Amino acid sequence: MDPVDRALVDRVEELARGVDRAAPIRLSHERNPDQFAENLRDLGHEFVDLGRCLLARVDEIDGQ
Repeated sequence: MDPVDRALVDRVEELARGVDRAAPIRLSHERNPDQFAENLRDLGHEFVDLGRCLLARVDEIDGQ
């Protein structure tokens, strides 16, 4: 596998582990609404950043 693709797959796996384990606990136990919003924001940014990278890679592959 191409090193760029391997790095993307690693990021997907890392995010999936975090969403599967840490995020639900962190979100469900947060009582402070401001911190809850910040946690949601952080998680959303992680998804958006990875999504942009994945779509950029798809564009590269499609352009080959």
